[in-house]
Formats: sequence, C-alpha cells, structure tokens
Amino acid sequence: MEEEENILEKEKSQKNSRYSDITQIAACNVDRIFSRYIFPNQSISAEASRITGLTVVDSLNLFKQVVPGLASYSQSFLVNNLLGQEYESHNAVHDARLLLKLITDKGNIFNYLDDLAFSPNYPDQYHLQLCNLKTYSKEINEKVISKAMALKAAKSNLKLCHLKMSIDRGGKMGLKALLSEKSVKTGDARVTKNKKILQRIFEYFEKQ
Repeated sequence: MEEEENILEKEKSQKNSRYSDITQIAACNVDRIFSRYIFPNQSISAEASRITGLTVVDSLNLFKQVVPGLASYSQSFLVNNLLGQEYESHNAVHDARLLLKLITDKGNIFNYLDDLAFSPNYPDQYHLQLCNLKTYSKEINEKVISKAMALKAAKSNLKLCHLKMSIDRGGKMGLKALLSEKSVKTGDARVTKNKKILQRIFEYFEKQ
C-alpha cells in the first residue's frame, strides 16, 4: 500500500482543548479535504484516543530535526520563514493545507516517521507519566529534585516510592543502581549518575 500523508488540524473556542465549546476538525491530503465543526459534550478521554488507533507526528519535533536552530517553531513562524506565505490563524482547513505544504516541501517526513511517530498507546503512557510525576511534587517544591529530573524519572516509570524502596533495600548504592541503570537503547543513564544529585536525594530520605 502506498504511504499517504494525512494532515489533521484542530481549532477550539477555549484554551483548554479538552473542554472547548466549539471545535473545528480539519484534515487533508494532496487531493481531499475534510472539515467539521462539532460541539463536544464531554472531555476527550485517553481511552477514546486509544480506541481510534491513530498514529500522529508532532510537527514541532519534526522541524526541530529538519531545520535545527530556528528562533521559533510555531506554525506561523515556519509558514512565514520557510514558505514565504502569510499565516491565517483560527481556520483549521487553512492550517491543514499549510502544514501539508510544509511537510511535503520542507519536512522530509518519511525519513523521520519511525523516530517521531506517537504510538496509539501514547495517551495512556502520557497519563501514567503525569501520575508518576505528581508523586514528586513535594520534593520538587523543596528543591530536593528538579522538575526536569523528576520528569525523566517519571518517564522511566519510576515513582518517588521506588526511590525510597531502593534506599531501604540497598542504601546509597541501591539508589545509584536504580537511577544510573544504563538504557539498552541509548546507553544513557535511566535518570542520572550525577553524584551530587544522588547524594542530595539519599540525604533527603535518610532524614525522613
């Protein structure tokens, strides 16, 4: 089957996309356009996203790889600077057409699909990451751990209780083994191997 690029855009009447009064959904490929206005009567759940089984690529991450070093990666900036066209906001059909032109003319999208595509399970994975991250709220506020480091731990499926458990079982070396475990895919530390960060976390739990 020949691969086909389908571009999806969404415009909403409120900033919170899960609770918009009116939402315009538009999609296009080279020769077809779809556009509908809908009135959502409930939030868009992670389960609804999972059931559709759609895979998407975020244009932000795509163009950061294709054209590194730009001052901005907003769609309006990309359209103005890469295509030399004016950007008309709040029109999903117009946005979809411009995004299609961006990725076909400038984006080399098929070279990056495997690396940048979100899996159908992404909504569930993202929800899990947020739940994991919330367990670090107190420690982030007390500057025991930075938000960036906590997010890295959350993405690797570690809650705060896992850090405490590693210390209870193996002391400082147990914490180090957990957080500095090498990724099979990249060879990088699971979270960190920085001695100062490890020491700060260890001392925090020792005082509890």
